[in-house]
Amino acid sequence: ALSAQGCDALLTAVVGDVAVKELPPVWLGANYPSVWTLGDGSDGAPPRSLRFVLEAPPDLEDLRASVVPVSGQLDVALYLQELPAFQDDYAGVACAGDPEKVLLSRRLPEVFDVSHKQLQALQGGRRILCLRVTASGQDGAVAAVTVGPRSPGPFLATAVPMGGLLLTGRGTASASSCALVRVLVNAGTDISVTAASEDGGPLELS
Repeated sequence: ALSAQGCDALLTAVVGDVAVKELPPVWLGANYPSVWTLGDGSDGAPPRSLRFVLEAPPDLEDLRASVVPVSGQLDVALYLQELPAFQDDYAGVACAGDPEKVLLSRRLPEVFDVSHKQLQALQGGRRILCLRVTASGQDGAVAAVTVGPRSPGPFLATAVPMGGLLLTGRGTASASSCALVRVLVNAGTDISVTAASEDGGPLELS
């Protein structure tokens, strides 16, 4: 929510049955940032692993998922699943089967691109992107997760990091040399946006 001072507040929460070992999947809003605490596996701690799902839009746009470890280290697995058209909830999304991609013990931002051709290969009525994010360190972790169509791009939230992927040259159909992001602010508000490259290369903001 935007405040009168021009800043925004981000609140994320998940509610589940304490008698159930694994929480239900978290349904993400397309391109809206979220921040999640992952526990260390001890009693009373937050869950060590969470599943995040997003239903692909009907026009099958290219999707991008950003997973950034704010603290700790993360295991991340990406799955593409099919759900029957008549199923009206995400309880059947298990993040199971063969993952499209797996990254282990990551301390740096990670970006997953899913092309419309990958989504077209799914024959079910509803095409679901599922991310399983797990704290791989002994002390748990905090993860920032954003998933949505690459255009018009994700929203930025105050002090919430987001990862991008920029490639130049030929043979880079899954990425591009620019990335779109959006910022919501009140009129007359000054903002500061910081961008940094993992490899130290130059960046241009416009």
